[in-house]
Amino acid sequence: MRAGQAFLAGALALSLCFGLAIRAEAKNPFTLGNAVLSQTIDTVDGVPVDCSNFPAASDSYTWTASLTNISVDFKSEFNNDGVIFAFVSNSCTPLTAEKVTNTLEIPPGVATIKTNKTSGVVTITFSGALPDFNTINTAASPALAFFDYMTLELQYTPGSKTGTLQITGNANLCDSLAAGPPQCLLLDVVDGFSCSCMTLPTQTTLDLTPLF
Repeated sequence: MRAGQAFLAGALALSLCFGLAIRAEAKNPFTLGNAVLSQTIDTVDGVPVDCSNFPAASDSYTWTASLTNISVDFKSEFNNDGVIFAFVSNSCTPLTAEKVTNTLEIPPGVATIKTNKTSGVVTITFSGALPDFNTINTAASPALAFFDYMTLELQYTPGSKTGTLQITGNANLCDSLAAGPPQCLLLDVVDGFSCSCMTLPTQTTLDLTPLF
């Protein structure tokens, strides 16, 4: 992790870790699993843009995962509390500040929630820019958090307590790429959290050299 982002990233990530640790023994309101990560890495002359032009957030990502054992309060938590997504390198057990590479929070009440009256299927969607608490705009005074554009679609059936999650967006993934696999996705709601790790992300590169 670069020196320019070390303090804010460490403080906020550590705060996140402590908050999660307090609830670690509580029963999780869902289980996140079967995570798959696809990354597109923008490069110029073979060098990842994020790595050379930090703190630009140019890489793109798509996470897909399954949810099981979803509690009855899951929908209300998106309405009434902030929901945190975090990208974690190596492992979530134990969860440490050094492992958290990106931390994104959806404020309460901003996600769109619809329930199908016939099937009962709940669909939660969000699209917008979110502050990335692990990246600092070092050129600004005072320093500002960069924003990550993210779309989310979470769909589940209360009866079976199962569902699917897809997250797409852009991010500064240079540090997490350098850390190597596995990569993990953590979802945290007020009642608890769950994390799913994968061994090897699917990675492609997009050469931007002709644009410069």
